[in-house]
Amino acid sequence: MATAINRAKLKSLRLREEQQFLASHPNSAALYARAKNSLLGGVPMNWMKKWPGPFPVFVAHAKGAHFTDVDNHDYIDLCLGDTGAMTGHSPEIVAEAVAQRARQGITTMLPSEDALWVGEDLQKRFGLPFWQFTLTATDANRFAIRIAREITQRSKILVFNYCYHGTVDETIATLEKETVVPRRGNIGPPVNPAETTRIVEFNDLHAFEAALKHNDVACVLAEPAMTNVGIILPDQDYWPAARELCRRYGSLFLADETHTICAGPGGCTAEWQLDPDILVFGKAIGSGIPGATFGLSDEVAQRISARIQLELRRRRNRRHAGRQRAQSGGHARHPRAPPHAGVFRPDDSAGPQFQRRRSRRNKKTQPPVARNAIGSAGRIHIHAVHTPQWARIRSRQRLRTGTLSPPVHTEPQYPPHAIP
Repeated sequence: MATAINRAKLKSLRLREEQQFLASHPNSAALYARAKNSLLGGVPMNWMKKWPGPFPVFVAHAKGAHFTDVDNHDYIDLCLGDTGAMTGHSPEIVAEAVAQRARQGITTMLPSEDALWVGEDLQKRFGLPFWQFTLTATDANRFAIRIAREITQRSKILVFNYCYHGTVDETIATLEKETVVPRRGNIGPPVNPAETTRIVEFNDLHAFEAALKHNDVACVLAEPAMTNVGIILPDQDYWPAARELCRRYGSLFLADETHTICAGPGGCTAEWQLDPDILVFGKAIGSGIPGATFGLSDEVAQRISARIQLELRRRRNRRHAGRQRAQSGGHARHPRAPPHAGVFRPDDSAGPQFQRRRSRRNKKTQPPVARNAIGSAGRIHIHAVHTPQWARIRSRQRLRTGTLSPPVHTEPQYPPHAIP
């Protein structure tokens, strides 16, 4: 015979624990009260309010598998930054490497030799030949999904019910009476996820194949083992069969190893020989520092490179067609652009006089970016190229001040529709 839960006793126990928590965490309580004046909800990220208790504990420092709060309580950390610090908080070798990189420059928008070393090591660990880097696993997943959509020319992705892939919009969805709907807590979804996503239950191969039969799934985005609703391991031979179905129906297999990389040096990908087309994992690559990576198979790399080259050829062809129209008296501009936006100024014509003027201008403005960027007596000559005519600063306009800041009366005036 089942025993009824004593709700009154539960309430009194919770009240007792909350009072003890308040009494033993005065400094965290004070910081939380202060934080509500500058941080939305009193926390840097909204999910930090979901811990038990009236406020989160504030951390003073963390090392290894422990952290200490501002009230000097020591904790064994079983979360480890949601696996971002799965190798422990601030290993010495990582702290030294980060400090050295910070002293040498953090962001330059150019590659360094370190990137090559990391890419080569990732090749050895996971077997995928080509790699790119992002700031979060969410971003890596988004890039990977875009690549999959581009090379397959398909619109949807397939995920498993109650998966976790960061804040990728297409994945924050669930099944309700066999219909894809936004998951509870999905704030402001950009579109109905039913338009972008197919969802099946994990380990159900029949449902998996039925979803792929629509031939509109660009990729299957999956954790090798589900980690968002407890740990759900795949059935024996599930992934070899699912992988074969992906190949049969032309959908890419995208393995998100952000959590499951703890399976070994090559994650589940190496341990279970998953052979994904694309692989993603997140902050564990930098011991919790914002960073992530995604790797591509040789086939995927070739296919996306071919698509990019095709688009570049299309752009060159469009530019060439625009030049041809301009030379023949046409008006090379976007069909919705204003009449004066394009190759010609409003006072230009296609006659011989215009051709002579254009020839003189071309001689003066070669090479195309700038001729004599800094002129005599501090005068500055500005030549903007590949921009609509209303956005150009006339090449002979000079800033006669002695500084780089133009006087107010020389700033170009843009039409209202030109402001983004």
